[in-house]
Amino acid sequence: MKFIKKILSTLLFLILISLAALSIFWFAGGQKTLEQFYQHNFQPITGIALSKDADNPINDSVLEHSKRHADPNYVCPMHPQIVKGEPGNCPICGMDLVKKEAPKPQKEKQTKTSVKKKIKYWVAPMDANYRRDEPGKSPMGMDLVPVYESAKDDSTDDKFPKITIDASTAQNMGIRVETATINTLSRTIKTIGTVGYNEDTLHHIHTRSNGWVERVYTQSLGDPVSKGKTLLEYYSPDILSAQKDLVSARRVGSALSGRGTSLVESSKIRLLDLNVPQQTINQVLKSGKTQKRIPIIAKNNGVITRVGIRNGMYITPTTELYTIADLSSVWVLVDVFEHQLTWVKKGNKAEIQVQGVPGKTWTGMVDYIYPELNPLTRTLKIRLKFDSPKQLLKPNMFADVTLYNDPKKVLTVPSESIIYYENKPRIIKVVADVVDDGKTKKYQPVEIKIGMKLEGQVEILEGINDGDMILVSGQFMIDSESNLQASFRRMSGE
Repeated sequence: MKFIKKILSTLLFLILISLAALSIFWFAGGQKTLEQFYQHNFQPITGIALSKDADNPINDSVLEHSKRHADPNYVCPMHPQIVKGEPGNCPICGMDLVKKEAPKPQKEKQTKTSVKKKIKYWVAPMDANYRRDEPGKSPMGMDLVPVYESAKDDSTDDKFPKITIDASTAQNMGIRVETATINTLSRTIKTIGTVGYNEDTLHHIHTRSNGWVERVYTQSLGDPVSKGKTLLEYYSPDILSAQKDLVSARRVGSALSGRGTSLVESSKIRLLDLNVPQQTINQVLKSGKTQKRIPIIAKNNGVITRVGIRNGMYITPTTELYTIADLSSVWVLVDVFEHQLTWVKKGNKAEIQVQGVPGKTWTGMVDYIYPELNPLTRTLKIRLKFDSPKQLLKPNMFADVTLYNDPKKVLTVPSESIIYYENKPRIIKVVADVVDDGKTKKYQPVEIKIGMKLEGQVEILEGINDGDMILVSGQFMIDSESNLQASFRRMSGE
C-alpha cells in the first residue's frame, strides 16, 4: 500500500509540472502554433480562417461584433417594423420575409457642363425636418432623397433661402403649380337690411294760426291719402278776421272804381300766408261772405304715419296734425363690418329680395354712409334707396341685401396657395429651373400683400407678377425648409 501511494504522489507531481510548463509555453508564444494547428486540422470542417485579417469575424472586438450584426437581415415587405435575423414569415400578414440590402450610396449626376453636383443632405420625403448626412430610411420606412447644391449657391442672397428640389421629390411631396393671372373681380357684401320710410318724402302738416278742430276726415294710421284730399276743417279767429278785411277791401275797391285793388291783393296775401287754400279765398271774393271752417288739404300722395288731433281739440302752429309718408320710394338700412368699410361707396349698386314677394328683385343704390360706427357691434350703418312704384315694399320688412363694388381687373391667385402669417402672408414662387435637366426647380417664399377675395380667388397687390408660377399644394413643407435654413444662416452669422 505504501508503494501505491508513493506512485500516485509521483504521478500527481508530474501532472502539476506538465501544466506549469504548458502555461509557460503558451505565454511565451505557443499561441500562434496552436492557431496554426487548429487552422490546419479544422478549417476544412468549419470554413473559418483564424488569420489576423481585419475582415475575420473571430478577430472582431465586442463593439465590432455588435456593429456587424446590428441590422437584421430579413424584413416584411408590407410591415417594415417586422425584422428578423433569419428567413421566416411575417406574424401579421404571413408573407415571406425578404432579405434586406444595405442602401447603396447614389452616384452624383453630372450637369451638361460636366460639373458634379454636391449633395447637401438626405431628407425624408414626408418630413422635411428629418435629415441625415448619408442615405438611409426615414422613420416611416421610406428611402431618404438627396437635396443638391447648385454650382452657384445663391440661397443666401435673399431674405428667404431658395430650396432646390428634383422632380421625383416634388412628386412625392405632392407639389402642384399654377400661374398667377389677371382676372376680373368685384367685391360683394351680403347682409340683412330693414325697410323703412324714405324720410325725404315725409310731410308734416301744421296750421299757421290758433284755432279749434271742427271736423276730422282722416283720423286713422295707415289710411291712404291722395293729393288734394281734405284732411280736416277748423275754426280760426285770426283767419276769420283776415277774411273780413278781404271782404271790406273788395267793397272799398268797388266803391272807388277799382282804385282799391292794392288793398284786395294785400288781404289775399295775408290769407295765403295763413295757409288758407286759394279755392277758399276765391269763394270769399265771389260770395262776399266769410267762411267759418277752413280746410286743411293734403299736398302729396302717401299714407298717414302719425295723427296728432281729434275733433274739438285746440290747436296751435306747434301742433303736428299729421305725418304723411310716400311709399313709392323707400329706404333700406343695413350694417356692414368695420373691415368692409372701404368696399362701400356712395352710388354703388345694391339689390334686395324680401320673403313677402318671392322671386322679385329690386335694384337700387347706396344713398348715404353714416359717419359714426356702432361701438357695441363694431358695424357701420349704410342707407340704400329703392323705388317701389307698386308700393310692395313695406316698412319694417326684412330684406336680403347684396352690395356690389365696381368690377376691376386684378392679379389673382388661388386662395389655397396663400400661407398666412401674423405679420404678412407669403406665397411660394418657382424661381428658376436648374440647368442640368430642366426638371429640378428652385422654390422661394415671397411676402405678398393681398386685396379682395372672391370665389376662391385672392387679389395680389404686390409681391409677384402676372405669369409667375406659384405653388398651390406642398408649399408648407418648402416654407418650413426655407425658414429652417434662414435660422441656420442667422446662427452662423451669414
